[in-house]
Amino acid sequence: MTRLLTIDIGNTQTSIGVFKQDKLVERINFNSKSSTLIDQIKEKFLTLNSLNDLDDICIASVVPSLNENLKDYLTKEFGLQAKFINSNLKFDFKFNYPNSQEIGADRLADAQAAVKTFGYPVCVCDFGTATNNEVNNENSAFGGGILTTRIETSIESLFKKTEKINAMYPSTKGFLKESKKSLDNKSKIIANNTRDAIYNGLIFGEALRIDALLNKIFDELGYQTQTIATGGLCTYIEGLSKVIKIYDKDLTLYGIQSIYKNNFI
Repeated sequence: MTRLLTIDIGNTQTSIGVFKQDKLVERINFNSKSSTLIDQIKEKFLTLNSLNDLDDICIASVVPSLNENLKDYLTKEFGLQAKFINSNLKFDFKFNYPNSQEIGADRLADAQAAVKTFGYPVCVCDFGTATNNEVNNENSAFGGGILTTRIETSIESLFKKTEKINAMYPSTKGFLKESKKSLDNKSKIIANNTRDAIYNGLIFGEALRIDALLNKIFDELGYQTQTIATGGLCTYIEGLSKVIKIYDKDLTLYGIQSIYKNNFI
């Protein structure tokens, strides 16, 4: 395998990466809608320089209604039959999960990359459409995890249900990015303006929530694990979590590539 196109399709975010051998040479992440995703992907392809002479395509999708149309488009565009990740494939971990068919392809890719890169036991926190906490135990078994709402869901709910805040900020679009500032555990949480009060509550609150959930996981396991954060929103809590030490926004793409190598080469 020389050149592999990987695509991670979520409900609200999509990532595209191109691997040359084992190196990720190009990647792009964007907010996506299922109704327009194929057109969005076509547009993003125009910005990439590494799509010539692709050898294969591998996809982690949690939007199954798109899979056939996307597969048809990619076949016409590149003459290649895309491979889709599912729990029937070969992984570098076992399953301790009654119905592995329930596990999203993104969670499988995260677990694969984490075990392959960091060994086990290991936990992953993926800050995507939902915030997923995945656990691979000391026996290298995927044991499940926790699914919670993401930061932006909290913003949308807050803005929608509070009249005064909604009047000040009619749209949540871009709020996090525009409000982003450098925070660490020594930063002041008490804000003297509404924008910072919302931002601090969301970001500090998310970091504290994640730490509490991870510590509860460690209590249940009886030991601590390395923990890796990934996903489009993970950078917002970097420096705030006392548990998470490793941040890798490309973990899912590397997991897709690793699963591909296990099964299709």
